Amino acid sequence: TGQQQVKTNTSLTFDSSTGFLGAAGMVISANTASTALRITQIGAGNALVVEDEANPDSTPFVINATGDVLIGHTASLITLGVSPSLQVVGTRLSTGTLNAAVYAADATSAGYVYLSKSRDAIGVYTTALSSGDQLGGILFLGSDGTALIRGAAIRAEVDGAVSTNDMPGRLVFLTTADAATAPTERMRIDSAGSVFINDTSNVNNTSGLTVNQLATDNQAFTIKSS
Repeated sequence: TGQQQVKTNTSLTFDSSTGFLGAAGMVISANTASTALRITQIGAGNALVVEDEANPDSTPFVINATGDVLIGHTASLITLGVSPSLQVVGTRLSTGTLNAAVYAADATSAGYVYLSKSRDAIGVYTTALSSGDQLGGILFLGSDGTALIRGAAIRAEVDGAVSTNDMPGRLVFLTTADAATAPTERMRIDSAGSVFINDTSNVNNTSGLTVNQLATDNQAFTIKSS
């Protein structure tokens, strides 16, 4: 009851095996309008580490001092100069994946991943995006023996003028050519539903399929039957 102060530079340990806390381990029950639990890290270490009895644990849950959530590793793995806000790593398929599942007996419920963009401060949407702005994307990377290198990407971009309740979009598919250092656009689906391969526009057609024959190719379009 009341407020208690624990000296700094000390550790506070709860051992459920003594029976003091019971089988539940540690339970925090707060009746308050403010924060129920606050952890303030004033040092250089992580703010929160959840692990089993193995130390160091191979699959911990970590919140570091900057608020990043790290699953499966205690440190942020910087990729392409970016420190992720959410990181999931592991040594097998089940520990390196993300799952968004919905169990519902209807036709509209499903698991979604939301990727969004605003030009304003967090939670503010007063500035409309411009044509060509990126809405989100997925990067596929692989190790070249030294670092993780981009091999392919999928991007969503604004594909025209934006107005209230009107956000025209396009999907852009990119792959990295042999001996190249970054992905190049190979195909796009624009806001009108047109598909462009090795091209980004067709001034002669307003919709349909455009295939741009590369100089080194013998045929621009091939249909095979098996």
